[in-house]
Amino acid sequence: MRETLKSSIATVKSKLVQDGIPSTVYNPFIGEICNMARTEHPDSQYDITSDSHKLKVLSQRQIMKEAILRGILHSDWTRKLHEQWKPRPPTKDGKEVHQKDPMEQTVSLIQAAWTIFENQWGQRNEILHGNENELLVTNKQQKFKRYIELRKKISNALEM
Repeated sequence: MRETLKSSIATVKSKLVQDGIPSTVYNPFIGEICNMARTEHPDSQYDITSDSHKLKVLSQRQIMKEAILRGILHSDWTRKLHEQWKPRPPTKDGKEVHQKDPMEQTVSLIQAAWTIFENQWGQRNEILHGNENELLVTNKQQKFKRYIELRKKISNALEM
C-alpha cells in the first residue's frame, strides 16, 4: 500500500507540474496528503513548516482532518492559485499557448486527490479480493475438493 501511495503521489506531482500549477501550491498540497497518509514528502528538501503551507493546512483542517484525502478542498487553495496565476506569453511565432485558468487548476487538484484515493482503493481491493488472498484461495481449494468428492459419490451411486 505504501508503494502504491508513493507512486501515486509521484504521478500526481508530475501531472500538477504539467498543468502549470505553481510549486507554492502543489508542494503544500502534496505535503498535506503525505501528512494525512503519514508518509514522507517526495521532495525531501521541501519545508512543510513554511508559513504559506501552515495557512493552507490550517484552513484545510477546519473542514475535516482527512478531507483532502477525499477530494474536499478549502477555498484557500483556489485563492492561492488566483494569486499565483500569470498568463503565459505567446510563442515566438505569435501563437497563444493554452493555459489552465485557476478554476481549471483547482479541478486538477481535486482530480489529483481522487487519483491517489482511487489507486489506494484499487490496491486495497487487490489485497482483499485478489487471487493472492490466502483465505480466498484456501476457500476455493476446499470447495473444489468437496466438489470432486461429491462427483465421485454420485458416480459410485450411479454404478450400483
